[in-house]
Amino acid sequence: MSNATIGSASSIAMSDYEIPAEWVLEGNPDAKIWIHAQSADKTVTHGVWQCNASRFNWEHEGDDFVMLLEGEVVVTEEGGDAYTLRAGDFGFFPVGMKTTWQIDEFVKKIFTLRTAEPLEL
Repeated sequence: MSNATIGSASSIAMSDYEIPAEWVLEGNPDAKIWIHAQSADKTVTHGVWQCNASRFNWEHEGDDFVMLLEGEVVVTEEGGDAYTLRAGDFGFFPVGMKTTWQIDEFVKKIFTLRTAEPLEL
């Protein structure tokens, strides 16, 4: 029998999450992550991610559903539209999508990521 896992985004212990240096366009991103749960095969991962003011490219390694808890981010599709997400907003970024993230102050989001291969974090 499985047990539910319950948590509060305000009281979790975050770990460092390095954004590849070649993706960084501005600033010095200090990203953090907390993994709440993973499926048994590690292809579905749920957690919390946060980052300070910075601008960087991102290539989505899986289908990525996000919901902002705090702050604001402008996400621009490669060669396409820009979207401003604020606390309470949600978005979906399909596997392989290339985006640029512009964070002017701080952002914290919950995410659920589905990958084709097991994700080791």
